[in-house]
Amino acid sequence: MTMKPQSHRNRLTTVKPLLASLSLLALLPALASANSVLNPGFDEESGTWVGVGDSSIITGPNGWEFELDEGGQAVIGTPGDGITARSGSNALWFPTTTRGFGDHKAEQCVPIDVSQDFEFSVYVAYPEDDSNLRTRINPNFFDTLENCLAGSGRSSGTNSNEDFDFRMDDTASQWHRLEVTIESADLQAMEPVPRYVRLSIRARDRSNEGDPANPPLRIYFDDVEVLPPVVREPQFEASGDTVTITSQTEGAMIRYTLDGSTPTAGPDGEGTEIANGQFATLSESGQVVRAIAYVDTPGWTASYVSEFDPNFVPPSPVEPTLGCSTGQGVRDPLFPVLVLAALFYLGVRYRRT
Repeated sequence: MTMKPQSHRNRLTTVKPLLASLSLLALLPALASANSVLNPGFDEESGTWVGVGDSSIITGPNGWEFELDEGGQAVIGTPGDGITARSGSNALWFPTTTRGFGDHKAEQCVPIDVSQDFEFSVYVAYPEDDSNLRTRINPNFFDTLENCLAGSGRSSGTNSNEDFDFRMDDTASQWHRLEVTIESADLQAMEPVPRYVRLSIRARDRSNEGDPANPPLRIYFDDVEVLPPVVREPQFEASGDTVTITSQTEGAMIRYTLDGSTPTAGPDGEGTEIANGQFATLSESGQVVRAIAYVDTPGWTASYVSEFDPNFVPPSPVEPTLGCSTGQGVRDPLFPVLVLAALFYLGVRYRRT
């Protein structure tokens, strides 16, 4: 069942109808493969991740990060409470859910295509239904992967930082689909225009007269999906005169250039084609590598072009210095001498009085 958010602040956000026919349900395995989310079913690694400080960010299994309060937990494993995982053998849950959404989050940065509507969905199941047991979905949009991973420089505009809350008050012990859609026009109107979304999934429990139940109620999460699917941009690893080019999208192909031109996707695209994870050989020292990743699967959007410049040197941080500025960020070398002389003069006058 598809569930509608109970609170949101923008009328352009919609929820897709329930897939009721058997013919459509038969297509679900194929649709699941066309997905920009890494590790969408949490099946690559099981374990418990524990917060070590306020709002600590912890690297989870492939693609996922957890932001947890001190002592807060995120668990990936076989669900309990008589619930069976939907897409594989694992699900995600927060056993220490609090009365507020707070810092109990599962997050991932995912590439998006602003020329199409952004669609996000996640399946939830819970052993007991209660309107005070809730899930919050919060998408934040960024123009670069670096900003998305750092959580800084967020795009501004309609739906750029929206909270969508869902009540867990439908049939217990069944999987329900939560879905949010943001229209392409809203995405293209954001400043700067985003290329990535940082997904945030949270849970809270106020089922015990405003406080968490004891024992706590759980919300299990599975089958996270972002559509339309966009190939992950190439990453680079240099060694001598070779540069290995890799996309996190399985089965992706790579096209790259060394002459400064822009590579294009497809079997007939511009640039040299290699398999994912292979390397380019630099014929000259300091050559700039530009690369794009793509898959030959209908419905997928090719990655953004990424660049590796072996000559790029990140700016060194400026260390603070004591002294008087000359206006060019240079300390006046006479400043310490002048300070000592002034202190000596004041000391002499003090003794005389």
